Amino acid sequence: MTHASSTAADSANSVNSAGQNAPAVKSRAADYKTLVKPGIARMVIITTAVGFFLGHRSGYTGWSWGSLLAVLAGTGLSCMAASVFNQVWERRTDALMPRTARRPLAAGRVPVSEALALAAALTLLGQGLVCLAGSPLASALAAATIVGYVLVYTPLKKRTRAALYLGGIPGAIPPLIGYAAVSGTLLGGETDGAGAGTVWILFAVMFVWQLPHFLAIGYLYRDDYAAGGMHMHAVLDPTGRTSYLESIAWCVVLLPLGALPTLLGYSGVVSLIVTLVAGAVFLFTALRWRQQARDADATPQEVRVAARRMFFASLIYLPAVLTAIVADAR
Repeated sequence: MTHASSTAADSANSVNSAGQNAPAVKSRAADYKTLVKPGIARMVIITTAVGFFLGHRSGYTGWSWGSLLAVLAGTGLSCMAASVFNQVWERRTDALMPRTARRPLAAGRVPVSEALALAAALTLLGQGLVCLAGSPLASALAAATIVGYVLVYTPLKKRTRAALYLGGIPGAIPPLIGYAAVSGTLLGGETDGAGAGTVWILFAVMFVWQLPHFLAIGYLYRDDYAAGGMHMHAVLDPTGRTSYLESIAWCVVLLPLGALPTLLGYSGVVSLIVTLVAGAVFLFTALRWRQQARDADATPQEVRVAARRMFFASLIYLPAVLTAIVADAR
């Protein structure tokens, strides 16, 4: 073989190798995306920004756009780390459920050691950014979300339905992270206006909102959760009665909670109108779910549709309420 032909052959082999490796690289990137759950991280980033904005509106000025972006990035990375740790812990359970059986760890496409290394790197980078660009308190809160989600909520899902309520705590912390990042406190101060009070109300709203939101998810995927041995409401009570009755109760609680910022003078009338309308719509979908479930003529599919509508109503409720309260803050 001449040098020219050898070079040509080597080039052809390189092209073929690159062509074969491209799908593998693309597949691994898709697996990493599944592990870090960017959709959840996006919501966490938005709610953290809400808390940051409330701190700024309350008179805390020791921040810059760079620090804001770093805190948001760090909080998002911490959320991603929690998602990876969660999937490491639940990889065997995920393999039992059709909805999650194709996840990277459950299917064995990504080694556990690699996922743990990814989660550790995300944790260290995320905590570093939040601490340096925000405050030690904000970093501690971000760390608490990881610990609460991975070491409390995740293992308890297979033991007790109380996991739903305990899991709501880390899920509601992001606004507090944002506020603590810019203020260094959660108690307000001499220069603080209504920020501390408002951010604690948002924490309560997000905590309560998660309960009907996840009760609907639990009902819609109750067969999967049953296969995985999860102690979800809809698994322990397949009729859905516990799920829709609790959903109604929590939607009722959201009505006065959403009105509190206006009633306490933290926001204006626009906030009151939006939160009450959004809350009423959310409550209506929960009541409709109950009505369909108790209707002897309703098919199982119709009941599922009603539960799904409540789930979608929850996706509209939270951004509408957060936007109204923050935009109308005094």
